[in-house]
Amino acid sequence: MDKEPLNHAISPWHSIGVRLSLSVLGVAIGVLVVGLLVYIYFQEDQVKEKTMMLAEMQLTEQICEAEKLMVGDTTLTDKEKEDSVMRIIQSIKPYKHSYCILLDSAGHYLLHPDPQLALYGKDSTTLDQKQTIFQRAVTTRDPDLDSLGRKMLNGGKGMMEILKDKDYSMAIYRPLQSKNWYVALVCSRLDVFASLMPIIWLDGITFLIGILLIFFLCVIAIRHITRPLEKLTESTSEIARGNLHVEVPELKVEDEMWQLRQSFVHMQQSLREHIAELTITTANNERIKNELSIANSIQHSMMPKTHQPLPDRSDIDIHASLLPAKEVGGDLYDYYLYHDKLCFIVGDVSGKGIPAALYMAMAMRVFRIACRHHINSAHEIAEAMGRTMAENNESNMFITAFIGVLDLKTNKLGYCNAGHNQPLLVLPDGHCSLLQSESNIPLGILERFDYEGDSMDFPVGTKLLVYTDGLTEAEDQQKNQFGEDHLISIMQELSSLSSREIVNTLNEKVKDFANGAQQSDDLTILCISKQAPKRTILLTNTMSEVTKLRSFMEGAAKEFDIPEDIQLSLNLAVEEAVVNVINYAYPEGTQGNIELSVTYDPNPESPDASKDINFTLTDQGIPFDPTSQAEADTTSDLENRQIGGLGIHLTQSLMDRTEYRRDGNNNILIMTKTINL
Repeated sequence: MDKEPLNHAISPWHSIGVRLSLSVLGVAIGVLVVGLLVYIYFQEDQVKEKTMMLAEMQLTEQICEAEKLMVGDTTLTDKEKEDSVMRIIQSIKPYKHSYCILLDSAGHYLLHPDPQLALYGKDSTTLDQKQTIFQRAVTTRDPDLDSLGRKMLNGGKGMMEILKDKDYSMAIYRPLQSKNWYVALVCSRLDVFASLMPIIWLDGITFLIGILLIFFLCVIAIRHITRPLEKLTESTSEIARGNLHVEVPELKVEDEMWQLRQSFVHMQQSLREHIAELTITTANNERIKNELSIANSIQHSMMPKTHQPLPDRSDIDIHASLLPAKEVGGDLYDYYLYHDKLCFIVGDVSGKGIPAALYMAMAMRVFRIACRHHINSAHEIAEAMGRTMAENNESNMFITAFIGVLDLKTNKLGYCNAGHNQPLLVLPDGHCSLLQSESNIPLGILERFDYEGDSMDFPVGTKLLVYTDGLTEAEDQQKNQFGEDHLISIMQELSSLSSREIVNTLNEKVKDFANGAQQSDDLTILCISKQAPKRTILLTNTMSEVTKLRSFMEGAAKEFDIPEDIQLSLNLAVEEAVVNVINYAYPEGTQGNIELSVTYDPNPESPDASKDINFTLTDQGIPFDPTSQAEADTTSDLENRQIGGLGIHLTQSLMDRTEYRRDGNNNILIMTKTINL
């Protein structure tokens, strides 16, 4: 996950000071709005009561004047009196938008702001065609108008609110008893509360000024309060960047901010101490890591060299590998060739790490010494090692081991299993199975224990795979183990490969099987394969190479115990074949290589009575099959003989079998001589 930069700029609107100021401002606005509404509510009742009282007094005065006019003045006619009353009522206008309505006893409009509704002064024949206040209420669907009409015609007097054109109005009604007329003064609510608007504006301006004043005071106060927090943030940012010696600002007031500052100071001091300890620990770990790396190199240097394990022997193919689970491990392998006998061991020390590695080193040294004194017996080597490893073994460590002694002359294998895994035996025909052996205790437990051994024939083509439990007990992500059955099935597929190829392939198979799971145990594999003895020499197509060929043949005769009476014939046959390749295989002026190898194989028909010596001659010259050439005529004159024919004839007559094949660009000639024992 990507980390936020330490110097990331904070938006002004996200700062604590601004947010606190806005919060206080919001609270202040809420308080002032509620106060203003409460103030307006109480002012509304007072204004309503005061203004309506004035309107009611004005209406009452005008009606009294109209009553006097109608009753007391005898100089005017009825018509003139009615006109005067109409003028008096129309003059009642306490507010700009106020108006009066005048009803007769039937509810018809005598006066109304809408001339179409008023009857006064019009022909009385149209009376029935005019709407009453009640009919008007039905037409306009105005229940307030119907209620007002009923109250007026009942002769009462009072005041009520009515809704007119989406605006509330106040209606003050009184009877004109002298004429059975009924008057209502309608005043708009806006007009009634018009006197309140200056107060509302004044309060609004005062409210705005108060809000701004509160906001600036809050900003100043909060800025003053949060300033130490900003300085503390800057200091902690420096600490986060690694500057643990930055000065944390002092605070005068011992409040929550002061406690936070003390916590940061304590954290700063703890970090300095922790980093100092961590620096020492890292240095120690690095030193230990280097020492373990050196120990790993030393441990591997103690093992036999695998790139050329037995350079002087071609009849044995051996390869091993050790993969420790940690820097150093407790597994071991070793092999030691002494007087044509190959002693080998694969072991697994109890425990892991450096103690196991030290115990392993001691076991390898003891193994070499024991081989010198007990070269003929694997179980005697095990007994000698067991005694030495058990002496002064206060740590109670032990080692499981498989020890073998392979006689390269007789092809006999003696072995002893000291509590170790059963090795895998691969016969020349490819059959693969676990090697059964006597059960013995691990080395180092008892100083005196009679170890029992076993022996078997180990002919050419036989392979032995010795390993530690790190191979069969290797686990994948689901804790499934590699297992012996899986190992056997793989070895049946790999039986034709060399020891190096088998060991490397098995390591890859285990790695693929684990599929990323951590290696939990040391893994050691040793593979030994018995091969036919083989000597090889590489020559060039020049006659001077014949001298090297003769030295090579002398060494082969000595290694393979070729009788002296047939050495001369073999040397002559091989030399003729090589000279023939030198002279004719490559075009004139072209340099080429010639490889000659010698192997010994027991005769499969009578392995105890004879053996086959095979000479394989390989070159990359022009295709030529000497076995298909006509037999040379040894009775003809020298001038008439075919060039090269005599040498081929001599080679074929001195060898028991001669075979040729063309493999790619190679000419391969195999010459076999059977020697009776």
